[in-house]
Amino acid sequence: MASTGALPDARAAHGSAWDDVEQRLFIGGGRAASDAPQDLNVWHAAAGPAGSWTSLDPTQGPPDGGAAPSWAWDPIAERLLQVGGRVPNDLLLEPQSVSFIDGLPGDWLGLAPSGPVPPPQTAASLVFDADGYAIWLIGGTTHHDLIDGMWQLAF
Repeated sequence: MASTGALPDARAAHGSAWDDVEQRLFIGGGRAASDAPQDLNVWHAAAGPAGSWTSLDPTQGPPDGGAAPSWAWDPIAERLLQVGGRVPNDLLLEPQSVSFIDGLPGDWLGLAPSGPVPPPQTAASLVFDADGYAIWLIGGTTHHDLIDGMWQLAF
């Protein structure tokens, strides 16, 4: 059985994060057949037997994630977090978030985490740490080199 709602465009190297409380999957950015989509889509697992897709439109944004951004869900502040990504000829670092109020997205905003700053990068692993109210950024790559490191970014 197919999901309801319009499927997002086919893509690779996109961001994704899971919200366990609301049972929803966020995806966006990445690389598509002919462009770099700057979108935000959500799949609602609880919306029927096969779930349902919705395209979201934050009031400010979209993020500058490009290809291979790192995403995580912050269940405490109910927000999607993004770090890094690659846009043509540039790597990004500035952490960004979009908060959800009553299930609807607000603005994409830059975050200023404490702690040592990792290098601009793409394709890192990002996890949310509820006990430390922080995110952990692990590995990744610059334009030419793999990154050996792990950073705790607290808010």
